[in-house]
Amino acid sequence: MTPREQRMTRKKWKNYSLNYRQRKQLLKQTTDNFISQNTPPPIEDEIKPIVNEAITHVINEDRRAKEAKRRSEWQRKSRNMKIKKMKAIVSKLKTKLNTQRQKYKRVKKQLKKVIKSVEKTPKTRIEDMSEDMTKKKELVKEALFGEVIKTQLEENYTTLKTHEERKK
Repeated sequence: MTPREQRMTRKKWKNYSLNYRQRKQLLKQTTDNFISQNTPPPIEDEIKPIVNEAITHVINEDRRAKEAKRRSEWQRKSRNMKIKKMKAIVSKLKTKLNTQRQKYKRVKKQLKKVIKSVEKTPKTRIEDMSEDMTKKKELVKEALFGEVIKTQLEENYTTLKTHEERKK
């Protein structure tokens, strides 16, 4: 429903409920009048204090309105408190999420450093093995040649499809 249609239906509801309450009130008044007209007068022992029914009706209406107002205020306060609690929880979770993201980034960065330090290139491995400075250049050339052949063999081995080709 559009907002305009909602307003119209609310207006109809108000009118219907107003008419309903008026009919109920009229029915109650007619029954009270009928009862008061058709009952015999009370005996002296049974005389009750006369209370103006209009006044009690007004008092009941006032009490009803106050109760409704009190109820709506209480509901509004409780609803607002729930909303505040939910917002607080959401903000806490957002801060936790941000801290976890930062931790994840730091750990990922440290992991990259560790992987980098573990994976040494063939050249750095050979440089670490050679202690003598005079033979270092020759050793590096020979080792590099060996490493290149090793990597080429590994690549070619993985490209072979059948087990028989790999045995050769």
